[in-house]
Order: sequence, then C-alpha cells, then structure tokens
Amino acid sequence: MKILKSLILLFLTLIFVVGCSNSMNSKDAIKKGYVVYVNSEIFNSEYLDDFVKDFNNKVETEVKLAKYTDEGDPIFHSLVYRDNQIVYTYDSRSDNNGKKEKLNTTCSSLINKDNIYYLSGCANGEIGQRFRARQE
Repeated sequence: MKILKSLILLFLTLIFVVGCSNSMNSKDAIKKGYVVYVNSEIFNSEYLDDFVKDFNNKVETEVKLAKYTDEGDPIFHSLVYRDNQIVYTYDSRSDNNGKKEKLNTTCSSLINKDNIYYLSGCANGEIGQRFRARQE
C-alpha cells in the first residue's frame, strides 16, 4: 500500500511539474519565428529587419521577440504595426524570477540609435521604455 501511495504521489508531482513548465525554450522560439536573444547571441534577426522595412514603408506587419534571462526564462515582446501605430506587448509571465505581467501600449515610432531599436511616442512611456532590440 505504501508503494502504491508513493507511486501516486510521484505521478501527481510529475503532472504538476510538467503542467507548470509551459515556457518556451529558445530552440522552440527560433523554430516558431521569434527573434531570439540568448547568451549574447541573436537568432532570426532578419525578422526584425523585415519589420523595420515594412514599418518604414507603412506596410502592416508584426514581429515577435523572445529575450532569455540569465536563468533561461523568456520575456516576450511583440510589435504589431497597423493603422499607422505600433501596438507593443511586453509579457514577462514566464519569468520565474521577475514580476509576472503582461502589458501593452501604442507607439507612433521606432527609432534606431547605434544599432539598437527603441519605441517612441508611446501612450504609456513607462511600458514603451521596456522595448530595446539590438541589431547585428
């Protein structure tokens, strides 16, 4: 009976751990088309290039970014350009060591300074300041 209880407890623990581990690893993010920043490397940077070109040409577009913390947790950023504005979403709900939040704002412009992209003209500047994307 003790063995059966131990097996059930182990099984339930495994289900809980697998169920709570829903964050995307960097390899999956790369495969899913995210621009990925991990260990000082950038993957799929061409997607950010495409977004910038489309934005400059006033073509509706979007790009998703995943920036991984030192602990390996993703923080997701999304930019959607529609109707002459950028909708920016910041999602840190998968960061196990930080504040779990999903925030968004609208911005009017994307600025490149020293190969780093910033948002400007944001309805909520505090949220907009969270976006920085280094380009190769």
